Amino acid sequence: MSAGIAAFGGDPGNVTVFGQSAGGDAIVSMMACPAANGLFHRAIVQSAPLGLRRSRSRCHEAARAAFTDGLTGDPTTAPASAVLAAARAVDDAMRSYGMAGRMPFGPVFGVAPFGPDVDGALRDSATRVELLIGRTEDDAEPFVRAVPAIARLRSLGPVGRAVARRIVVAVTRKVFVTSEIERVWSTAGGRIATYRVAWAPANAPFGATHCIELPLLFGGDWSDVPMLAGERPPDALVAAVRHTWTTFATVGVAGLPRERIVFS
Repeated sequence: MSAGIAAFGGDPGNVTVFGQSAGGDAIVSMMACPAANGLFHRAIVQSAPLGLRRSRSRCHEAARAAFTDGLTGDPTTAPASAVLAAARAVDDAMRSYGMAGRMPFGPVFGVAPFGPDVDGALRDSATRVELLIGRTEDDAEPFVRAVPAIARLRSLGPVGRAVARRIVVAVTRKVFVTSEIERVWSTAGGRIATYRVAWAPANAPFGATHCIELPLLFGGDWSDVPMLAGERPPDALVAAVRHTWTTFATVGVAGLPRERIVFS
């Protein structure tokens, strides 16, 4: 990674990695992987579903069994079509696990390439890697909305919609949790800042939903994206988010105006 940065004229001693959603989960996995030590110096973790890592042993075992049973032949030589068929079998098996069955494929702490002491590896990473981590106000909204029972609940009127809203808040806090990582960094004496995106278009159907920060970070035409409801993000907010990310990548937590940032 450092050599690649240098080839493009970057500073191999000042590398920042960042990822959103499953990509954010992957960044946390990289920080827990001893083989990645020294490859990067700062990390930005956006809306990572870290809460899905908890209590998933039965789910993982079922996914492994479904994949093994669904794949015919040697997995190292099986054609892509066979691997995709086995992946579909895993998706089918995960339906009975509800939210815990989402994202059945991903890094699992405790097996290669992670060492046996994952908590220790993260504490060690905290002494070397500065971290910016956060989520959106309504990260769980699209996932909760996909549950048929929630759609029926919302159809009951204001009371039903209020209950559905409370469910979104609860699931967001449970799945897109950052407190455990914050605790690791703080106890290890690491540098960490957090953010929360609370902004949403006035008529947005999903609120400050999962991925709402992406139009704030990247250019291009987002006018047809349903979560924006045809509204263009405020220029000042776009500038603030981009300035925060680039400042952190350049000089770290020390360059941020505060260690807990809310974009609204």
